Amino acid sequence: MPDHDMAVPRRLAQDGGSAASVAAAVAFCLDVLPERDVVRVVPVGVLDLAGATDLVRELRELRDAGFDRIVLDLHRLQLLDVAAIEMIAVELRLARDTGREVLLVAGDPALQHVLEGGGEPPSISATAATGG
Repeated sequence: MPDHDMAVPRRLAQDGGSAASVAAAVAFCLDVLPERDVVRVVPVGVLDLAGATDLVRELRELRDAGFDRIVLDLHRLQLLDVAAIEMIAVELRLARDTGREVLLVAGDPALQHVLEGGGEPPSISATAATGG
């Protein structure tokens, strides 16, 4: 098991700021929560290309540090850029191809479908979408 402080979550801000600046409103940050045999990565806010680059870097650093099981929890995102979706999908495929486990908590079933390699999300009829 990797040697990490299991009690203290690590929060990374896109601007690389201090804990005080992270506590203030930021466009994007990552909560990294090591648990027993898994680490939970929770992006918060708006995940654009720059944030996705930080997220991918963090996922790779965690794998390099010995975490074979990572939970990527997207439920606290306010906005997810198309480029970020593609980068996350690539990371999920890479993890799967190398025998690593990245569990995805997308919050939205259509997003989870796309990120897990299902291509375009299932279509929603205009009647269902408008409620009429």
